[in-house]
Amino acid sequence: MVQSMGDPGGGPDAPWHQWEFSHAGETILCNAPEHLPDPITLSPVRRFRSSPKSRHVPVDAFSSTLGAPVRVESGLEHGLLLHLDRDPAVTWLLAQPTCLHFIGPDCKRRRHVPDLLSLHRDGKVCLWDARPSRRQDERFLVAARATEACARLVGWEYRVHAGHGLAYGANLRWLAGFRTPMPWHTEAGQRLERLLAGSGQAVAEVFSADGGGGELISGLWHHVWAGRITADLDSPLTGATVVRWVG
Repeated sequence: MVQSMGDPGGGPDAPWHQWEFSHAGETILCNAPEHLPDPITLSPVRRFRSSPKSRHVPVDAFSSTLGAPVRVESGLEHGLLLHLDRDPAVTWLLAQPTCLHFIGPDCKRRRHVPDLLSLHRDGKVCLWDARPSRRQDERFLVAARATEACARLVGWEYRVHAGHGLAYGANLRWLAGFRTPMPWHTEAGQRLERLLAGSGQAVAEVFSADGGGGELISGLWHHVWAGRITADLDSPLTGATVVRWVG
């Protein structure tokens, strides 16, 4: 079943367009802010399909924000997912959240499906595309400009993620292995707060204080993921990396 709410929009700053959503098994077409569905009630508008010739194979990547998997299509999308998953301001994530139907500069109908939607604690909604700079061709840029303009009309944001630095991406993947809370993380956090107060300590000092059980080391990485401990994630994590408790 298809529900159409509001007339297709357009104007001086955005092309003719309609947003397509999947909600409770129904397709919703709308463009006015008052008709937009609640993001947390939406389902992906499409499912990935792969073949022997596909560049990417879709995977279900776990999200601690949702406590459930999110289907992503590439390593770049997975890196974006981890970045958003670590952000305490993000409260909801959805892959393939909507399809934007719009008229391109050539007056032909086009469609574009952003990769992710993030809902933030302050109510902000952001649509994301994960696309490396080398693959941002004119066709993609036309779709990106249209998506940004149309999202602005409904009070949403739109951003393109071109990739993380090598160190930051590797650090995110490492820390993601420690994001699940463990029974010893609370006590480890109390010890780390005392050890890393003020100007902090080097990672090697935490390893020395662990005593061989591994709980303090596990707690260190968990609390770095959670943002209670700061570290320079744009550089490789080493024994000399300074970590500091910020709560």
